[in-house]
Amino acid sequence: MTKKGPLSKAEIFYIEQKAKELSPEQIAEDLGRTIKIVKSKLPEPPKKTPPGSASTLMGRNEDKGVVVMTEGASAVADEAKKSRPTYNRQDVVTKIKRDDD
Repeated sequence: MTKKGPLSKAEIFYIEQKAKELSPEQIAEDLGRTIKIVKSKLPEPPKKTPPGSASTLMGRNEDKGVVVMTEGASAVADEAKKSRPTYNRQDVVTKIKRDDD
């Protein structure tokens, strides 16, 4: 029978530590909890940025909260702009009529 109620701090710690080693089903079985509650407490995987993207080439100082664009990041961003399609939106441009025309 599964336990009810909120997870204890010890259970949350166990889930976080075993997330890489065990499947959510195994963790739920070990704790006597539902798979749904175990999955809700699993740590989020870090978001991966593609190698060579502008964000990975930025100069960072996390302690002071500073981010500086480097020359490499600027070059990557410029190349990305060139590969994006451009849209000609003449259908939504309105010319303002003047009284003296």
